Amino acid sequence: KKGEDNLMFCLPTPNYTLFEDNKMLDDLDKHWMELKKRQKEGLEQQELWKRQYIKHGACCQNLYNQTTYFSLALSLKNRIDLLRNLRNHSIVPGENYTFYEIAKAVRQLQERILSSSVSKELH
Repeated sequence: KKGEDNLMFCLPTPNYTLFEDNKMLDDLDKHWMELKKRQKEGLEQQELWKRQYIKHGACCQNLYNQTTYFSLALSLKNRIDLLRNLRNHSIVPGENYTFYEIAKAVRQLQERILSSSVSKELH
């Protein structure tokens, strides 16, 4: 499935610009590494990040540029164990899900985070 309802391959297809910023490259290589290539080749070609940006980043390109997209993804990854939380909602890598299914799981996670934050503020 493709398109905005599935958050994959939305149009128009975005252009990917190779990252040159060393901090961004270090962060991406540490947290979103290319496993099918040697590190040097992965950093030079950036094929993994390009594929992911074209596949998923295209769906939010009217809101975020490429750098912001990856910065937000890394920030979210550092704050939340998203894979574990999605698994708790029976959403696992390698399967296809609708926007509604993912949004519902993320919304419930947001509600838990907010209620936890409010609870901490009250005590």
